[in-house]
Amino acid sequence: MAKQIFAANKLTGGVAGALDDINHTALEDGNIALVIDASTDLVTFYKYDASEAGGESSPDLIIPDSNSTGTGAWVLEDVYSYDLTVGNNLSVQNDADIDGDLNVDGAAVVDGALTAASLELGGSGAVPTEFSTDGTMAGDSDTAVPTEKAVKTYVDQKANANILINGNLDIWQRATSQTTSGYGSADRWKFDFVGGSQSTQRLALNQTQAELMATGASYYVTNTVSGKTNVGDYALIQQKIEDVTKYAGETLTLSFWSYMTGAVTLGIEIGQNFGSGGSTAVFTHCGTISCADAVWENHSITFDVPSVVGKTIGTDNNMGMVIWLSAGSTYDVRSGSIGHQNTTFRFASLKLEKGSVATPFVARHLAEEVAMCQRYFSKSYSLATAVGSSTSVGAYANRYASALAGHWVPVRYPVEMRKTPTVEYYSLVGTASSVSAVTTSMAHSADTGISGIYNQGSSGNCGPLLTASTQYIAWQWTADAEL
Repeated sequence: MAKQIFAANKLTGGVAGALDDINHTALEDGNIALVIDASTDLVTFYKYDASEAGGESSPDLIIPDSNSTGTGAWVLEDVYSYDLTVGNNLSVQNDADIDGDLNVDGAAVVDGALTAASLELGGSGAVPTEFSTDGTMAGDSDTAVPTEKAVKTYVDQKANANILINGNLDIWQRATSQTTSGYGSADRWKFDFVGGSQSTQRLALNQTQAELMATGASYYVTNTVSGKTNVGDYALIQQKIEDVTKYAGETLTLSFWSYMTGAVTLGIEIGQNFGSGGSTAVFTHCGTISCADAVWENHSITFDVPSVVGKTIGTDNNMGMVIWLSAGSTYDVRSGSIGHQNTTFRFASLKLEKGSVATPFVARHLAEEVAMCQRYFSKSYSLATAVGSSTSVGAYANRYASALAGHWVPVRYPVEMRKTPTVEYYSLVGTASSVSAVTTSMAHSADTGISGIYNQGSSGNCGPLLTASTQYIAWQWTADAEL
């Protein structure tokens, strides 16, 4: 016997037109019912199951009122169609599986899961075919839609700025070269060595290094290491990062560009220095990086920073990001046994970031980078003028009457410094600590925002004589608060 199709305008109520008002004696297993709710225009499909003995649970199970004590119920069914065109809005209260095309001129609302071979939205021309979990967005695709987690990962990585300061090597306040160990050229970078020699200088990139210049880099640092032969000889570059606790227990990724004279191996290390009064420093070898000869390469390495739980944290604590260039056997464990490497090393666009993915280098605005550097080192000289140069540009000056006993002249730093700095004074001809008739005040220099000099006012050689009763002094200064 052919299956019958019934129609209703509501589900329950036991009144004419309701699904539960259809007499069960007229029904047989497999009958179909189409219900169009008069109040909501919601369309649902039901199949009659003569063996269903469960209690009524609208809208999933509807039992005919005439069959309240027996078996048999209307069971809500899914709708299956290869192609579906809806002239207005489409609302699906459960799941939607679409093997073919779905065209909706209005809004499409699916309360459950939506499975489709492809989905085109708003006539944009892009046809997404998958949801991507790739947090790097490296696919640059018009067909992959990133998941919420992928978007968060990408945004976090972009917002997670370079931990290193002056990673782009734009700022060289002290000088553009150095041959001594320590801080002397590129801001925030410490060039350390024992034995032999090490020559560091700034060089400008040119158009042949277009890929590297695309990172925003203008300069690179070249480090020539020579004469390392003894077991205790070494050469390294490092940046010390405030607060040893800040990245403890985190996964970090270091990336940079390099160009080497000869194939070399670099040792990567994290140093956890707990400061004055703190626990003994911990040095963790993070791995090695092999660099080819005479070619600019982009490298990255990921590592875990050890926890500092249980450590005593002292003053001036920091985390050191260290790149070993050459190391005698005394430092095999820390350097990864790279051995002595007497050659020239070149680096550009150095980046340290949270996470296990090396994201593209993005340079900060120069003004922001300068201010970050000045927290550790600032000066009266113009930014591009080396400390100790013979110049009056940027100099501080003070005029006073010789009869005065003396007064303070403030020296205000460009930004609040990390700690009370060590202040040095220079004459206008560039000689250090030779400003006549000037003394520093502990009260004023013990401030991270301002220092001062004391104008003695009693010496005739503290500056050129302006009049018989008036003199002036002029000087340059530097303030150092490096780790």
